[in-house]
Amino acid sequence: MKMYIFIQALMYIFKLAFIGYENEVMYNNLLKEEIGDRKLEEFMERIRNKGCNPKQYVFIPVHPWQWVNFIISNYADHIQGKFIIYLGTSEDDYCAQQSMRTLRNITSPKKPYVKLSMNLLNTSTLRTLKPYSVVSAPAISNWLNDVVSNDAYLMDEARLILLNEFSSVTYDTNKKAIYGSLGCIWRESIHKYLDAQEDAIPFNGLYAKEKNGTPIIDAWLNKYGMKDWLQLLIQKAIIPVIHLVVEHGIALESHGQNMILVHKEGVPVRIALKDFHEGLEFYRPYLKTVDKCPDFTKMHKTYANGKMNDFFEMDRIECLQEMVLDALFLFNLGELAFVLADEYGLKEEHFWMMVVEEIENHLRIYPHLKGRFENIQLYAPTFYAEQLTKRRLYMDLESLVHEVPNPLYRVRQLMKQKSAVTGGNYANR
Repeated sequence: MKMYIFIQALMYIFKLAFIGYENEVMYNNLLKEEIGDRKLEEFMERIRNKGCNPKQYVFIPVHPWQWVNFIISNYADHIQGKFIIYLGTSEDDYCAQQSMRTLRNITSPKKPYVKLSMNLLNTSTLRTLKPYSVVSAPAISNWLNDVVSNDAYLMDEARLILLNEFSSVTYDTNKKAIYGSLGCIWRESIHKYLDAQEDAIPFNGLYAKEKNGTPIIDAWLNKYGMKDWLQLLIQKAIIPVIHLVVEHGIALESHGQNMILVHKEGVPVRIALKDFHEGLEFYRPYLKTVDKCPDFTKMHKTYANGKMNDFFEMDRIECLQEMVLDALFLFNLGELAFVLADEYGLKEEHFWMMVVEEIENHLRIYPHLKGRFENIQLYAPTFYAEQLTKRRLYMDLESLVHEVPNPLYRVRQLMKQKSAVTGGNYANR
């Protein structure tokens, strides 16, 4: 079975493979309702037919490509010894999302997405699931939910959506050859949160194009006006991510499909964020309720043996700057700025000026954030960004970051100069 079978189109539909694994070596938080009573009984019967006790096994979904191309050969001794038993396939049908290893349920769209380990290299990264990150996923989601639910702006005005990673299961091993190759994270579906008349699109879909070369957002810009639409997008999608960093000291890797725009016929309404188990950083002195921050050292030995800055906790607030500028501004907004400049003639300077104006407006509404915002230094002249193409082409290089100019700094300086001449609000900032 070749991988191209699964990537000919994202709409290729298939069923998940399921295996049973002896639970003495597993972290298990699997929800039985995701399997279904009938299918659960079927799986248990297959285990009994092998002469084994179903109560000693947990059920792990496996991507069919992973089963055929990796598990069968690399876990042959486990299969022979009945530590692994192939149970069959899922009741529901699935197809891949952009990331390939995260699948959506075609049969029941409101049921959770399933993120699976896959031993393949995609966009410079091996798409396995590190056991320690799988274990901590539900705790991170619970923590973020508590943070958002106690913030009036994020909860009531922005109506920020967090697609919770509510359950996970992994096979933890020290064997390098199979490390991270068996694991699953269940994540809430965006369809669970959509109101009537609402639809959703991954943020990187905003700068994608149709087959004929027309930007996907073309009809929306023509209908609502480019600048009005862009201003609303910044307010609804970008400011909540910045607020989370400044108010709570939590930065998310908000790039590409990790942000999902909820809209009504193209009008930006709110943003959904996802993929927290590896893409989060926090600065403890900025946390509102330190006691509610998960103690990762108690979840897995890898965290316990780690140092500051190795995983989630950073020792300086400036560390969060690079994640925000690289992921949110360079990756997501930078690509959108290119499309609006190339296709619609919006100068990049004007694009970034609109972004800065909305940031400053938010700081005027919440003046207590001004000092915290300045400490994060999102207006720094330069910042360090990942060289993603170089990472893919030259994987043996030690340094895969380079210093790039910050467009926010440039336009803010221009705005201050203009304000000084006209006596406006930016002159003394």
